[in-house]
This record gives sequence, C-alpha cells and structure tokens, in this order.
Amino acid sequence: MSIVTIKEIGGDNIHLEQITVTGSVVQERIIEHVSVMSIMYFPGHADYAPATVNDTLIEIIDRIADISGVLLPIGGTSSDFLSGDRTWKPVTKNTVGLSNVDDTSDLNKPISNATQIALNSKEDTILTANSNYFFAGDKTWKPITKNTVGLSNVDDTSDLNKPISNATQIALNSKEDTILTANPNYFFAGDKTWKPITKNTVGLDQLTNDTQLKLADLDTDATLSANSDTKIPSQRAVKTFVDTHHWDAGTF
Repeated sequence: MSIVTIKEIGGDNIHLEQITVTGSVVQERIIEHVSVMSIMYFPGHADYAPATVNDTLIEIIDRIADISGVLLPIGGTSSDFLSGDRTWKPVTKNTVGLSNVDDTSDLNKPISNATQIALNSKEDTILTANSNYFFAGDKTWKPITKNTVGLSNVDDTSDLNKPISNATQIALNSKEDTILTANPNYFFAGDKTWKPITKNTVGLDQLTNDTQLKLADLDTDATLSANSDTKIPSQRAVKTFVDTHHWDAGTF
C-alpha cells in the first residue's frame, strides 16, 4: 500500500506525491489547474469512489494510471476515521460497538444491576460487639448466659463448693455414719455400739476360764499299766493302786 499526498503549490497547481508506508517517494507530479484546501492522504484502495471533494480533482487522480492510490476526502480531524463510504466520521463509542458504555472512571462507576442483585443476597456489615455476646438467629447481638445454652437451673458454684444435692442427701440418709475404730476384742453389736467379746457374748456363760481336762484323758485303770505321760489316772484309780500296792505292804 502507498500513500498519495496532494499539496497546493500556488494558484491552480498542486503537487502530488506517491509515498510508500516506509516513507520512500515513489513518484512526484505537478497537476495544473486544480486547487486543494489541505493535505490529503490516499490509502491504496482504488475500488472506493471518492466523495466530498472537487470532482475535477477526483477525475484527474483516478485517471492517472500509474498512481496506485485512492483519493481521500478533504477534511477530517485526528478524532475522525475514514468509513467505508469514503467519508470522514467521528470515532465514537458507537463506532467501536460500545454504545452502552458510559464514560465514567472506574472509581466513579455506579453499582451495576448485576452487582446490586449479588449485594442483595449479602448481609450488611456486622458491627463488632462485646466478646461475651453472640449473633443470634434474629441477626442481633445477645449476651451469652446460662439461659442461652439451656442451663438456667445451674448454679455458678465451683465443684468444691457445691452443696449436697437432694438426691445425694436421700442416698446418704440410707447410709451409716462412719464407724469409729474400737478395741480389736470388741464387736459391733446390733444396737450399733461396740461391745467386748466375752463368753456370755458367745453363749458360754457356764464355762470358766480354768484349764479343762478331757474325759478321754482320764485313766481309770487302778494298775496304771499304761505307764503313759499323757494319761491322767482318776482319783479312784490312784487310791485303789495305793491301797493295793503300798497299804498292804505296810510301807506307810
């Protein structure tokens, strides 16, 4: 593609240059008896019909066979663009397909409908409250108390200082007081007192504490023939033995 510039020389003469996009001059030509009002540019689109410029100039440029350029209309500004109908048009938000976009800086943009819908499903900022409060289902701060956790009947008493409960007292009422230690020879009687253990206690009140001799250990043999260290001769056996062996012998 090349750019064709037309510059007014003076009077009815113009200076035409065909220049490449890199700035190299392809050719220069002076066209007489044509005047222009400003510098014009010609992109290489020969199939577009020129418009809003002097018809004589258009015909001259279009008929120069060795000029590969298309005449642009006179006029336009840095904010304009050449449209398909070869006219200058202002560049607007409609031009670039942004007709619904507002010219508002990011900081000043309003809340969009979609954002507002999303915000409507959010809670307002929850204000800070006392650390002993909780956020209740009705969206208000409420103090945390024993009622809150369903312990309205619980007393704020340490374990060491808790009183005896009614249920515990009933259980204690069915228990004995601590039984004091007594002499090991005593027993706890039915009247809940310590008593000494005696022969009367065990139903042996007729017995003495004297040494007792078993009947089986008495030997009634008057001859004392058993000659035992464990047998005890009865009184009768002794008398008979003495009478028999010594009285008759006259040793007394």
